[in-house]
Order: sequence, then C-alpha cells, then structure tokens
Amino acid sequence: MTALRVAAALLVLATATACAGSGADTEAQRTLAVLGAGDGAWIVEGADALDDSLVSPVNKDGVPALRIVNGEDAFALLRPTRTLLMVTPYLSWAWNVDAQGPGRHPVRLMVGFSGGRPPPPARKGRRRPPQEWMEIPLPPHDRVLSVTWGDSALQRGSLTLGHGEPGDIPIYTVRGGRENARSWWLETVDLSELYARAWPGDDLSLTHVTFVGVAATAMPPKAAAHVSGIVLSR
Repeated sequence: MTALRVAAALLVLATATACAGSGADTEAQRTLAVLGAGDGAWIVEGADALDDSLVSPVNKDGVPALRIVNGEDAFALLRPTRTLLMVTPYLSWAWNVDAQGPGRHPVRLMVGFSGGRPPPPARKGRRRPPQEWMEIPLPPHDRVLSVTWGDSALQRGSLTLGHGEPGDIPIYTVRGGRENARSWWLETVDLSELYARAWPGDDLSLTHVTFVGVAATAMPPKAAAHVSGIVLSR
C-alpha cells in the first residue's frame, strides 16, 4: 500500500467515525482526534509492500476501525502532533485484538516526545537520541513510549523500562491475555504519569508529544488489531 492509499484509508476511517477536532496543532485546544480528519500529514515508515491485507479501514462489530496486521517487515503509521504533554496528557482509544502467539501482541501504539530531556553533562558529551524502532526511522523525538497488549492479563498496568541504550523503548502494557481478545476495550492512559515514571529526571512542563500512531513488528505469527478513536485530551 502506498502512502497515498494509506492516507485514503485513514480519511475513510475519519469520515466514518466523524471524529471531532481538526489539525495537529493543539496548543490552543484541548482535544486532538488523531484518527480524525484534519491537515496533519501521516507518516508511513517500514515495509515497502504494504497492501490491504495489512492496513485497511473496516467495520468491526459495528465500530469503524483501522485493521492492522503484522507482516514480514515491521512498519508504522504515525501522525505528527504539536502539543504540550501537560495540555493533552490523556491518550484514549478503543481496540479489539485477535489472540496472538507467545509474547506481546505484534500491533501496538507508539508515542513520541521531545523537549523534556535534560542535556547531558558536558564532560560526557551528547549522545545521539534514538531515531529508530525495529530499524524503522521515526519522526524527530528524544523519547518514545510503546503501549502494548500483553501476553497475560496479569501484566496489565506494568511498565517495562529500557536500559538507557539507544533504541531502548519503555513498554507499557495496558491490557493483555488471550481470554480478553476479540472484544472491544476502551482505554485511557495518563501519558504524563507514564512519562514521569519512565523518565523521572525530565521536565514535564517542557515536554511535547511529537507523534502518535500504530506500529506492527515483524514477529510471527500474524495477529490483527482493530483500532478506533485515538484521541489526545485533557
């Protein structure tokens, strides 16, 4: 699927859901419908051979949604945003996932941040911030959070931190378990609270949310996720 066809799929979904809000600039507003119609350009990174079997607008149990399935290569659909974290700290969405194989579900949400990271001491030099996930280039950022469906329902609410190496991404498990698959779940997470837990030395007041989107790993076996109504709000 080309970037144009992905954009068309997202536009169909936005029209079907009639999401509120437009544009990516939320400095003066309190809600951003990430899957809503607007002038925010979507970035498609990763697999060159995306087709309708991997990304497509669907109606799942009466809910307009974007269906994402992992393929042979990792890929991401990301929407750049311009919002202060403390202006729109809450990320909400609904999803209905197929049961996955061992481990985390291959489809997850990705959130990028910038601005709150303190500069490194001069004596240590400046380390280049990670710009890739699963070898996929991401929009400019200095922090990234992955929000996933876990292997077990008991993992719900857990935050797995990286080890400070380039490419390490904290992973928050918002829900999990194969027994919870194939049902719609409405989620809301406080990104400011998760950010403070993941990076306690950063300045929340200076932190921006730079992108929000959906990504899929290349891990087998294939498992679909249906995602709808991604919204940043206060």
